Amino acid sequence: MKEKTVNSRRVKIAFALFSISLLAGCTSIPEDLGRNDVDEIIRDSTGLEQLDRSRELNRVLENDLTVDTSVRIALLKNPQLRAKMAELGFGAADVYQAARIRNPILSASVFDSTEPGSRDQITFGLVASFTDLLTLGKRSRLAKAEYAALRQHVAHEAIVVVKNAQSSYHAYAAAREIAELRDYAAYSADVSFRLAQRFFDAGNITSRELNIAEANAVEAKLASLSANANEAAARAELAAILGLDASLDWQLDSGIKIPIGTKKNYDELLAQAQTNRLDFSAAKAAVDQIAEQHGLTQWSRWIDEFELGYERERETDGKRLGGPTLDWALPLISQNRDQVLRVQARLEQAIVALDETGLRISNEVWLGHQALLNAAERLELLASRLLPARMQATRQAQEEEAFMLIGVFEVLDSKQQEFDAIEHYIESLKDYWVAHAELSYAVGKQLDREDDCQVFKFSDQLSESANDHQHHHNHNAKEAPVEDKHEHQRRHEGSHH
Repeated sequence: MKEKTVNSRRVKIAFALFSISLLAGCTSIPEDLGRNDVDEIIRDSTGLEQLDRSRELNRVLENDLTVDTSVRIALLKNPQLRAKMAELGFGAADVYQAARIRNPILSASVFDSTEPGSRDQITFGLVASFTDLLTLGKRSRLAKAEYAALRQHVAHEAIVVVKNAQSSYHAYAAAREIAELRDYAAYSADVSFRLAQRFFDAGNITSRELNIAEANAVEAKLASLSANANEAAARAELAAILGLDASLDWQLDSGIKIPIGTKKNYDELLAQAQTNRLDFSAAKAAVDQIAEQHGLTQWSRWIDEFELGYERERETDGKRLGGPTLDWALPLISQNRDQVLRVQARLEQAIVALDETGLRISNEVWLGHQALLNAAERLELLASRLLPARMQATRQAQEEEAFMLIGVFEVLDSKQQEFDAIEHYIESLKDYWVAHAELSYAVGKQLDREDDCQVFKFSDQLSESANDHQHHHNHNAKEAPVEDKHEHQRRHEGSHH
């Protein structure tokens, strides 16, 4: 009876040990694998709500896309971001694994006795890792910290997508305006050439002047074709970022915004970046996590593999034996120094990565700030001096031509120079908004909003040009006609869709 009591206690102790280890390993994994946490980080950085996959996307695509709606589509459909979000599953798996000990090993053996009439010798054993149990709490904390850093990495990739979507949106908007401008410039140059042909046939100009007019028309057409190719490339790039088909009938809101933002203080921007940048926070978390892992490795290496179990055996004569077992890989030779060296190397790499990230962020803020200042200064010069000067020169040329002081070709040449200035202005608008997106990314927070900005449209410039033209030139039929704005827009849209 006493032997049975002892064996019963041993069984209870062994199973109690396994029960405690299993309970200690229980941890909860969020059903969404942390995606809601990532979405909240993105909302804090951009101020934008995510699109509802099932209901909102089609409704948004029915209207012309703004910068904000384009960003929301990219956050939902960008292929690279979707692949990055899938990595949250790996992080959740690591947390699940770290919060549990390895499954216990059940062993059994049957030995046939050669002694006549003897029973088979049967042995059962159950073994679990006691090392896993001792390090369970710390491993679980490390895995959760690494999972939190992974969520920050994924959110940072989302912010990169936001930057790319904003930059590509403005690049496409600018390319579309420039393509419309160059289409109209090519049309004007062709009208000029046809007019020159009539003048040549009438004997009013030389063949050299006719050849110059034809060369100008061909060059303007080549510029138009190049601008249309750039527009198609910009549309394809934006479509890839948004996760849309470029051939489908989705359009941007018309025009390109004229910025009204104030100058930014570099020191304030740098301080914001050090607080807001998710990649910097993730790099700091990685250093802390590996440092803690280094501490765990320092003392756990002396334990090495330590297993507890229980074994029960029936002898050939019918007697039953049972009791706990212990297996310990004594760290007498290697002392697992290799594990410590590996963790130390990883810690040094993490510290270097943190320093590199901090330096890169500082340089990105500085470069973004300089680019924004440069673009703003160019816009100021263009808007306040170059564009007014070119427009005034065209108006003066029209007046001089009305009094027959110069020819119609000089007027058209002045208009072409005005087109060049407008294209430069559109390019500078694009450069400003690209720099704005880069600086917002560098700071880790969205800067000025575009809601209250006015919009530049080349079609509006055509209306003003048509009014000026009608005011100064109603006296004869030799002037090149100015195409109706709506007719030009229909021709431009038809060439692209």
